[in-house]
Amino acid sequence: MIFGEISVEGALGLGVVWGVGVVSVMTAIVNKAKEEVKGYLHTTLKEHRDVAAEMVGSGVESQLCGVQQDLKVALADLVTAEAATEAKTEFLSRMSHEIRTPLNGIIGSLGLVDKEGLSLQQAEDIERAVTASNRLLAVVDQILEFSKVESETVDYQKEAFALNEVCQELVQEMDVLANEKGLDLSLELIGDGPDCRVGDRQKIFQVLTNLVGNAIKFTNKGSVRLEVNQADDDWVEFKVVDTGIGIPASELGVIFGSFTQASNRTSNQTSSTGLGLSICHRFVSGMDGKMAVYSELGVGSTFSFRLPLPLCHVGDLGAKPNPSLGLVGHGQSALIVDDEPTNRIIATRYLENLGLEVVAVASGTEAVAECGKTKYDYVFMDLQMPVMDGFEACKLIKEGGNGEEIIALTASVVGDIEDRCLAAGMDGYLSKPFTADQLRSIVSTRHIREKE
Repeated sequence: MIFGEISVEGALGLGVVWGVGVVSVMTAIVNKAKEEVKGYLHTTLKEHRDVAAEMVGSGVESQLCGVQQDLKVALADLVTAEAATEAKTEFLSRMSHEIRTPLNGIIGSLGLVDKEGLSLQQAEDIERAVTASNRLLAVVDQILEFSKVESETVDYQKEAFALNEVCQELVQEMDVLANEKGLDLSLELIGDGPDCRVGDRQKIFQVLTNLVGNAIKFTNKGSVRLEVNQADDDWVEFKVVDTGIGIPASELGVIFGSFTQASNRTSNQTSSTGLGLSICHRFVSGMDGKMAVYSELGVGSTFSFRLPLPLCHVGDLGAKPNPSLGLVGHGQSALIVDDEPTNRIIATRYLENLGLEVVAVASGTEAVAECGKTKYDYVFMDLQMPVMDGFEACKLIKEGGNGEEIIALTASVVGDIEDRCLAAGMDGYLSKPFTADQLRSIVSTRHIREKE
């Protein structure tokens, strides 16, 4: 056979060729197998990916639909809540204006009565009317303050003030109520440091007024004592201690709640809104302090709180108006702008008693015209007036550049009204009902500046 005739070299060569061919065939087979496996895997993986994507996509879409629906509900609730808040603020603003305006007329008119010419009985009648009016005003103020606290629109100031002076002023005011009940009201000042602290004077005065007022209200015999400890340079501790009816131990944890009173206090002869302690607690917390209460039924109560009130230099207090100054407005002039005739009469009488020359008009339009032809030292401006309100009138008067000091007089104290007044260019703000002493303070402060 021909195969037998092949030489060794030929056989080797043929073997090599055959081996190469086999390797090539095997390589082709392997490569084909790889391609088939690769194609199978690609197809299988794609199918799984498609199925997985469909499942995940369906789930995500479902979840997104749920989230979107939740967001729509939350947004609707938010819009409703904001609308309700705006409506409540608008309602309180209107009610504040409607209540404070006649109160300004009542309290202002009573304040103009010359008590020296009255009989003892007449003087007592006037004093009762003043007390009742102030009680009504206190209720209105508490409701409005509670509204501010609830809407978290309370601003806390940091200003230098004389703390001892604040406490002495408070006790002097409250002493009338204590004397009516035959109670001994005292002030104990602890610490010999400088009488100058940095904090919110008005809020502290308000908290102490509520606490001391409550102590007097729920104490039928004995005493009420205000303790003020200034031994620490950075903190001040206040205590109001009474010998009153006390509070049941089971109710000490709830008395700081809104519209809440201890059961024995609601059955007492006195009445209250149940907001005072809630406002105090929130004010103290807002000033980074903490309030506590200890009470023993039938023995008395102690309300205490600590506030961070760092020391300051007495020179930071500035000059103080002197209420003993006589006609502090002598040689000065004022324009009263108010659409309510009673308010114009009261403000005019108060300012004339301080020595000012006064002109009164009933609208913002008249005020702008009057300031255009006459220069006034002061313009006392009502805010809510028809045709042109106080904000617009203030803007136009300021553009005239006569240097008038414009003070807002408003019965609306809800929301950011004071900030709006200052932003509009007004130089000060007084809420109605205002007093003769408040007007005297404004006029005498300018008197001091001009002397300096």
